[in-house]
Amino acid sequence: MEKKGLLETSESETDDEDSLLNHNALAEYSAMSKGEIYQVPFTELARFVKHGNIPKIKEAMKQRDVQLSDSIGWTVVHLAATTNDVEVMSLLLNDKRCSVLLNRQDQTGATPMISAVQANCVGTLELLCSRGADPSKTLFKTGETALHLAATGSETQAARIVLQHNTSSKVINYLNYRGDTALTDATRANSPVFHVLLDAGADITVKNPENGRTLLHIAVAYNRKSMLRTVLQHKHANFDFAEVKDVSGDTALMIAVRLQNFEAIVILTSSIENLTGINTAEHESALHIAISLDRPDILTHLVQNTSSNSVDYFDIEQRNPVLYAAELDNKNCLQKLIEFGADFRTKNPSTGETVMHVVARHHSNSTLPYLIKLPYIDWFFNQKDHFGSTPFITAILSGNDKFLRESLKIRKMDFGEYSAEGDTPIYYTVKHGYPHVLMTLLLSPKYYSFAKDYEHILDLQDPLVILRAEMKGDIYATDVYILLKIIIKNSLVEWFPHNLVIRSTFNRSVFHACALGGNLECLEFLYRFYKIFAPKQFMDDFDTKGRWGNTPMLLAARCGPASVPCFNFFATHGADLSATNEEGVSVISAIFSYNPNASDVLLNLFNHCVSAKRGNYVSERLGIMVDFGLICPINQSQLKIVNKLINETEDESDRRKVLQHPVINLFLKKKLWKVRKLFYFRFIVSCSVALIASVLIPFIYIGQDSKEHRFELPLSFAMRMVVPILIVPCIINVLFRISAVMNKDVWCSDFLQIIPPIAMILLLVEGKFSFFAPELAAATILSCWTCVLLISINIYSTFNYELAVFFRLILDILRHMIVLTAILFAFSISFFCLYHGHEMFDTFSRSFIYTFTVMLPGTVSRVPTLEKGYFTNTSYTFHFLTECFILAAFILVALISIINMIIDLAIRGGRTLEEDGNIYKYHHMIHYLRGVEYWCGNRLYYWLIRKDLFSFIRDWQEKVSINLAFDLYADESNSIQDTSIIPHFRTIVQKRMKRNAKDTDKEVFYQPNFGYLPGAESD
Repeated sequence: MEKKGLLETSESETDDEDSLLNHNALAEYSAMSKGEIYQVPFTELARFVKHGNIPKIKEAMKQRDVQLSDSIGWTVVHLAATTNDVEVMSLLLNDKRCSVLLNRQDQTGATPMISAVQANCVGTLELLCSRGADPSKTLFKTGETALHLAATGSETQAARIVLQHNTSSKVINYLNYRGDTALTDATRANSPVFHVLLDAGADITVKNPENGRTLLHIAVAYNRKSMLRTVLQHKHANFDFAEVKDVSGDTALMIAVRLQNFEAIVILTSSIENLTGINTAEHESALHIAISLDRPDILTHLVQNTSSNSVDYFDIEQRNPVLYAAELDNKNCLQKLIEFGADFRTKNPSTGETVMHVVARHHSNSTLPYLIKLPYIDWFFNQKDHFGSTPFITAILSGNDKFLRESLKIRKMDFGEYSAEGDTPIYYTVKHGYPHVLMTLLLSPKYYSFAKDYEHILDLQDPLVILRAEMKGDIYATDVYILLKIIIKNSLVEWFPHNLVIRSTFNRSVFHACALGGNLECLEFLYRFYKIFAPKQFMDDFDTKGRWGNTPMLLAARCGPASVPCFNFFATHGADLSATNEEGVSVISAIFSYNPNASDVLLNLFNHCVSAKRGNYVSERLGIMVDFGLICPINQSQLKIVNKLINETEDESDRRKVLQHPVINLFLKKKLWKVRKLFYFRFIVSCSVALIASVLIPFIYIGQDSKEHRFELPLSFAMRMVVPILIVPCIINVLFRISAVMNKDVWCSDFLQIIPPIAMILLLVEGKFSFFAPELAAATILSCWTCVLLISINIYSTFNYELAVFFRLILDILRHMIVLTAILFAFSISFFCLYHGHEMFDTFSRSFIYTFTVMLPGTVSRVPTLEKGYFTNTSYTFHFLTECFILAAFILVALISIINMIIDLAIRGGRTLEEDGNIYKYHHMIHYLRGVEYWCGNRLYYWLIRKDLFSFIRDWQEKVSINLAFDLYADESNSIQDTSIIPHFRTIVQKRMKRNAKDTDKEVFYQPNFGYLPGAESD
């Protein structure tokens, strides 16, 4: 600030003002400390120098203590250099104290010489140079010398003075911190000093060490055309100089092309021949840049005036200019290249793509018409890239329907051609989800011939033109539907695109491709197209199995969330939800395995079974039609899908959500209500068998008191013959049910039927010489009646919710009883080994019975052997304490298992038991109905039908195949007894109607549409 104040002081100050300043300076002098006292302060001397007051300067310089510089290193010589006062400068330099300041640098590194150049004071600059000022001194921040500063000026005198006294090449070509010479700075500033430096011998080939650029790069970059011509006329301007590359690999020509500086390009190419214009660092040529900038004029000039190597140069992605122009859809540049003889048959070395492949992949639609008119066009369509794809396949993969439409006018496509993955063109199109490409491929060859002949005459976008063409027989009805979505009922000629039914190498149809790609638009179009033009072929392809047995719907389930819309479409349009592949994976198990929201997917699917519909013509109420066709596949078991929902749903919460859906709930209830007579028959037979067994068993044991003779009574003998007769049918029934492979989760009903035969067999085998014959008889009777009780509960739990909860509780207890049974089994073996000499433990069966009836309660009073202090069985003697220890351990372990069962039931709580009971209720419904279906398929059923028995289960096979989508009206809903489901259906329909912005104020009823089960009366 002090230096600035001195320089800006007005020159019109008077001597009186000077005397006043002297007075102030003396005051400051008196206030200074002793170490800072000067006889002549710098401010006073600077003012004298500024005003050129030579007498004052002489007088001041006579003093001994003169302050010649300020705090920032600015000296009086710097100040004198900026005044351009040669007399003052000479006066100061003649003083020895000031002569040493000739090359002194201030805080910024400026010397008096640099200050004179900055102020353009040529007089003082001439004096400083003549006195030997050092031109190599530089500014600290930029590294610039006085010559650099002179080179950026608009006048040449300062630079001439510096060069007059310093002709060294080191000074002329000195590099500043940016790596620039004075000549480079002059070029950048468009200064006339440029010519002065050239005349002084400045080197034009100096390369900037930081960016690698030469004077030629700078002249092009800053558009200095005259300087560029001057440099190119220099004696050192040769081919090698023009081909110097900067750090990014650009030559001066490359920079000119990037900046679209056409004049610079002309100057460069006209001065030096055969410039390459190739950037080897980034692997691109000047032609690539001109194509990317869409400058055909630059491209033309470069092709005509540069090296021919650039025309065939491949960039980093292995694209020559022809392929690159085709990729960018730059028709003008591509046309120029081909006109000048560029080889348009060249292939991409890395991919094997021709120019037609590139056009097809990058949707270069403006370039395509030009290429199609080229000679040898058929050669392009036959070429395959490294992946085995022709241009047609490449267009399909990229979804380029316009390429296909133009190409198919001049050449037919091989629709039987398989890709590297074994897919046909249409299959690949559908799998990648290109509906427009699919429609293009389905257009008939007749249409493409018509379009080729009349595209320049008629407007093919006009619907009337298309309809007239169909009436004349020029195109087919399928073409009209694809183009206009109009169905021609009485078409002139029937035609169907047979390329649509060609399977892939995995024997998959186009519907498999829809499932893999998850494209709902393609699926909906194909469904309608098949249904209209090929209904017979539709049944073969829509639900067909490919290799490994996967149906389209199963593939959609295995593709996860992306294919959920397609999965819903398949399910709601007749696909088999119960399909299973060769690996045993079903649709339901796949949707749970591959979809995190499987339960929501199925619930939404079941919601589609419910729809609102107007009632009959008299009623104005809205009805709800419940269509069970989704869960009742035609010509299959009607319980198959519901059974799979139970067996293949691993998560309990998901199973609970699915089974509690109102559609499933209503379906099971209605089916059970239709076959209720079979429930009654089953209950009566079970009770009768148990009653007969319980009556016969006491007769067996009525007789003499002697156990040896009680079996010899004639009545007992007769009864013993009756018992096996009753046992054999029971065993056959059990084996028959086991072979039926019933639901593995509902095993209790079959297991209970085995208990009476087992108990009766034990009684017959052990009873004759058994000491415990009364106990065996009592156990047999108890097991028979327990079986009847539990079977009855099992039957009616399908109707009653409370009984289902109770039965579920019994099953939970039985699961814990398995642990107790294992304990009994282990200790019975131990007691058999310990006491096998006693008649109560001589066989394992007796040992097990006594372990359960005597040892478990701890009542050993009935066993005299255990009351003794010891018992001699062999040569060993067992102490009574040992026996008591074994007995106590047995009772303790059994007690722990029972307590564990009680704790588990208490932790689960009533709410969990209620939910499990409700689910168990559905288990029983499905289990019993599956059993009915199985019985209807065996020979016994047909024998009963021929005998005209059980007529209420007749016509099962015929009624399974009936279409389930028939209508019942809202007026008939009063016959439905269970009204708990009505709010659920009403909620489902109202949500859908709100989404469709329909009226929901009217009362909504529901109409169940369901198929038939055995026992269904003909209403």
